Amino acid sequence: MAEVDGKSIPLHEANLLLTGCPDCPHSDTARVNCIEGRESCTPPEYTSSWQYHEHGEHKNFPLNDWSYEVQNKDTILGYQEWVEHQLESLFDDTLDEIGFADAIEVSGANEDGHTLEGDADYFFVSGHVPGEGAIQIADFNTKELAMEFATALSAYKGLQIVEA
Repeated sequence: MAEVDGKSIPLHEANLLLTGCPDCPHSDTARVNCIEGRESCTPPEYTSSWQYHEHGEHKNFPLNDWSYEVQNKDTILGYQEWVEHQLESLFDDTLDEIGFADAIEVSGANEDGHTLEGDADYFFVSGHVPGEGAIQIADFNTKELAMEFATALSAYKGLQIVEA
C-alpha cells in the first residue's frame, strides 16, 4: 500500500501516478481514477456567459482596446466575439501562469480599486501564491461572471475558491 492524498491505495495504483497522465489536473487519487478510465482527465471548457447587451462593456476588455485593434486591422471580430476570444486566451494563459497558486480568490471592489465585502462595482479573480499574496488575473462586471471564471480554473487546476 502507498499513501496518496492521505489515503492508502494499492501500490500498482500509486505507480500509475508516477508514469501515466502527468498533465492531469486532478488530485493524486482522482488521477488514478483518470488513468484507469473511471474519471475524465479533461475538465469542462471555459465558456463565459458575458453578453454585451446584458452586461455592458467588459471590465477587463474595454471597447477602446477592441476599437484600437479594429483600426489597426488586428481583428475583424465584432466586440462580442472579440471579448469571447480574449476571455478564452486569458483562461489558457492563466492556466500556465498560476502553477504556484494554492487557491483562487474572488473579490469585489469599487471604481477606486478598494476591496469591498458588500456591494461592489466590479469583481476580480486572483491566484493566491504562498509567500506572495494575491496576484490579480482579471476583472469582471458581476460576481457571477467572476465565479464562472474562477470555477473553471478551479476545475482544471484543482484549486479551492476563496471569496475575499
